[in-house]
This record gives sequence, structure tokens and C-alpha cells, in this order.
Amino acid sequence: MNTATTARIVVQAEGFELGVYLETEIAVPLADGTGVYCYQRSPGLWGIDPSSGEDYYREIAREEYSTFADVLAALNVATPIDIDPTIVYR
Repeated sequence: MNTATTARIVVQAEGFELGVYLETEIAVPLADGTGVYCYQRSPGLWGIDPSSGEDYYREIAREEYSTFADVLAALNVATPIDIDPTIVYR
């Protein structure tokens, strides 16, 4: 079983669009006893008004969680995982 403990809320600007998505680091154990970390993110919601504010970004993140949990389950990651309320801007 792969593991992830916390998802981050990410607000990212690409061109003139602002998007909000969840991102987590997944620990993947390898057969030789070592492991690697990889990142996975939810599809996100794009085209958001930048003046919407952090409460709205957190609301979007909560709505994204069910899709994100499905993605993580497909990657054999145990859910549920916590959502860190701190917002990361990129």
C-alpha cells in the first residue's frame, strides 16, 4: 500500500487563469526495501477570479477532495487523508 498523509491546497496562476487544486506527496515502497516519493494532484478548478479569496479557495479544495480520493484509491493510496488549510501560492 502506498501512503500519503496530507494534501496541500495549491493556488496557481497560468497565464491569465487562476486554478485551485489539491496536491500530495505519495511514498511508494520498492521491492528492494527502498522507496521513492512522487506527487499527485487533483484535476483542479481553473478560471477562478483572483479576488475570490482564501475561504473560496478552501471551499473548492473541499469539493475537489472526492475526485482526488478516487485518484488516490486508483493509485493504491489509503484514504482519507487530511487537507492542510494553509494555502500554497505558485
